[in-house]
Amino acid sequence: MNRSRVSIGVLVLAFVACKTSEPPAPPIAFETCVTGWWLGDVTSPCPCEFVDNPECSQRDCRENFFEGYLDGGRYYTGIYTYSETSKTMSLVAESWSATYTATSAGVTVTPPGKIAAKKCDAQFLTKSYSSVVRASPTFARALDRATKNGTEKMFRGERAE
Repeated sequence: MNRSRVSIGVLVLAFVACKTSEPPAPPIAFETCVTGWWLGDVTSPCPCEFVDNPECSQRDCRENFFEGYLDGGRYYTGIYTYSETSKTMSLVAESWSATYTATSAGVTVTPPGKIAAKKCDAQFLTKSYSSVVRASPTFARALDRATKNGTEKMFRGERAE
């Protein structure tokens, strides 16, 4: 086979491959990216000797924390128990709420008025001391329901499915 034909064929294939690949997604503005529910990236066994949450009756009970940066500048954080088997989640103690503002410099939660997060992408929100992961649509819906009617201070057995 002629070397020049092979070279031209490879060049054409490379050009076609480059033209048919998807362009990179445009970056998401930090102020938009941060909105939503976020979960700690490490779970722990449930503290069932201290709480009597419905999830404690399941062997797969796990404890984690959440943060919510919601529309209107509402911020929530708390610790919850969750069971994949029972598909429920409950707060371990009362959640804490505050307000927040998001700018390109980061998220400021008030009080205490300090920047809480500085980097965000579709999956991770990076803070100065840790990262959190975006909640799945299932968890986000459950947390939306739990905070919708002013019950965010304490919820038990919220359906997470």
